[in-house]
Amino acid sequence: MNYVFFDLETQNLFQDVGGYENVSKLLVACGVTWSTQKNDFSVHWEQDVPALIAELKSATKVIGFNLIGFDYRVLQPYSPETRFASIPTLDMLLDLQKILGFRISLDTIASATLGTAKIADGANLLSGFVMANWIRLPNIARQMWTSPAASMNSGVTMGIFFINQNWAAN
Repeated sequence: MNYVFFDLETQNLFQDVGGYENVSKLLVACGVTWSTQKNDFSVHWEQDVPALIAELKSATKVIGFNLIGFDYRVLQPYSPETRFASIPTLDMLLDLQKILGFRISLDTIASATLGTAKIADGANLLSGFVMANWIRLPNIARQMWTSPAASMNSGVTMGIFFINQNWAAN
């Protein structure tokens, strides 16, 4: 079993590309993954997107927040032949929306489950990218997660929401 926890940061904001309908124009800044098989993080810059997509495709399940509505849509132009819908995915935003009947923000989940807010938002992360502070961007993305290795049995997922392995396995 190889669960891959995944988050993507972009080079642009929605306002830079003409709105949400142009999500494919946001461009990858970096993708950060944590693999249960490797027990380690990987950072994939824009030029590394083929390796990132290969890692996602090889996962038993990819786990993240808003993967289907955002991350996969940003990746699609880099690999038009990839059917991201066929990648086994646990998108916590969609699952929580089904359960609760409404969308909930990642910040709300982090505050409710961990008692802390997110350390940055897309605009803050993007400012690190624009300022060419290349080291800071993946480090912030890593800090937004708590390593799932320490508590995979109890199911800490990306340090923001507690799930059990049965939910991840379904």
